[in-house]
Amino acid sequence: MVIYFTFFHYLRQNYGILKWYELKNNQYLKMATWFIYLSNLIPFIGMHFRDNLKVFYYTGSDLFLYPEKKYFFDLSNSSTSFTRWLSHFC
Repeated sequence: MVIYFTFFHYLRQNYGILKWYELKNNQYLKMATWFIYLSNLIPFIGMHFRDNLKVFYYTGSDLFLYPEKKYFFDLSNSSTSFTRWLSHFC
């Protein structure tokens, strides 16, 4: 499900940048909007029809695959833990 939200965000981001430049240049092209949507949708829809597609975008251990103690600190005792964490960088 995350991949669909990511795709929607990416599509709307491209659309927003297009509209921003259209406003900046005072040019409004209907064809450009269609091009943005089609150039994003066709590969995404085509991905669903591949036979050999193996999708491993996110797993449970992606974020903490190589945990580093200096980057993860205990929030329950935030004042001392944060100070200890910050001391690694200073």
